[in-house]
Amino acid sequence: MTLWSLCQAVLLVTNGLAVLHEGRFLSKYGFGRDRLAGGEFGGRTTLRGQVAGLLHAVSYLRWPLIFINVVVIVVKIIFG
Repeated sequence: MTLWSLCQAVLLVTNGLAVLHEGRFLSKYGFGRDRLAGGEFGGRTTLRGQVAGLLHAVSYLRWPLIFINVVVIVVKIIFG
């Protein structure tokens, strides 16, 4: 496993987390923004609160992810 493969794997996982829709998926399983803001998870100290915070933080990475994905696609096209 090379560093490039590891970076691609991290990018794929981040893409997968970024596309989760809050209304259709996260709220259904109890990771909605309303529960996070209401302190229902006991703040961000519990594992569930940490995961919910991560899912909401990744949603801010959508535009940088688009740029990074374009760079990776161009590199893959050029170098194979």
